[in-house]
Amino acid sequence: MAFSWTAANGKAKLNLQSGRFSFDAQGLVLASGSGSASLVIGAPSPFVTQVKGTIVCNTTDLPNVVLVDTDSVSLSAQGDANFSGQVSLPSMCANMAFLLRVATPGSIVNRWIAHGAVRIP
Repeated sequence: MAFSWTAANGKAKLNLQSGRFSFDAQGLVLASGSGSASLVIGAPSPFVTQVKGTIVCNTTDLPNVVLVDTDSVSLSAQGDANFSGQVSLPSMCANMAFLLRVATPGSIVNRWIAHGAVRIP
């Protein structure tokens, strides 16, 4: 099952020294529908109830890519989600990207539904 998504607003912030990380997504809704009443363009997904942030380290070095996930957070009925906490970064984490991925339900867990820009120092 694949659907397109869009968001009204969002941001992510990572402190590389402390591992303090936060993200905020607002208005994350479906950008494509199935024609059924439950999957309507512009509406939050009725089946994705939790998401997680994923920092992708070493995006330009394929054998050494590392995924660092946050804890799962709820996706509100308005398509809003936020996280603030610590993550454990590997000793080498360069050329990073941020993904917002499905945490539940299990049938589509880990699929990414939103992303941030790649940081290349």
